[in-house]
Amino acid sequence: GRYIEPFLSVGWTLSFEVLFYSAMAASIFLRTWVSRPAVLVIAFFLAAMSTRALFHTAVLDFLGNPIILEFLFGIGISMMLQLTGPNRRLAVGISVLVVLVLTYQLIFGFGGISESKFIQGGELSLRRAIVWGLPAAGIVYATLLFGNPSSEGSLRRFLAFLGDASYSIYLVHLLVM
Repeated sequence: GRYIEPFLSVGWTLSFEVLFYSAMAASIFLRTWVSRPAVLVIAFFLAAMSTRALFHTAVLDFLGNPIILEFLFGIGISMMLQLTGPNRRLAVGISVLVVLVLTYQLIFGFGGISESKFIQGGELSLRRAIVWGLPAAGIVYATLLFGNPSSEGSLRRFLAFLGDASYSIYLVHLLVM
């Protein structure tokens, strides 16, 4: 009837990742019957979030936790890229907007939205998705609009290496510290 934090304290994020990847695997399975399965995944999680507001059960608190919005932003980015393709003007606009939002956040603070107990329970998940998730999605989207994925070079390889290593570093950084 409640969430139990894993032994490795940062492992709580894995619960949400497994949930999201399970939903995406289901969408791959459903694409033989549904033309836009990603829309179905988005609708499912938005419905779970809406239902969570009405009925607080452990299952709905997990399935409808607003932190899932951060994953849905990634689906949205994919769908937008399919519609717009690379567009440097749009990338510059998004970059400027992200810089302004992050500057605002640095000046006025983040408000404790990194505390896992408030995210796991869902109390601050919506605020986190807006304050951190939207700018992060903007950075990813603008990078994809700017970047040329076919270009190769030492900087790109180094950045790809850091990206590959980032989650492993995240999982072990507390043990190392």
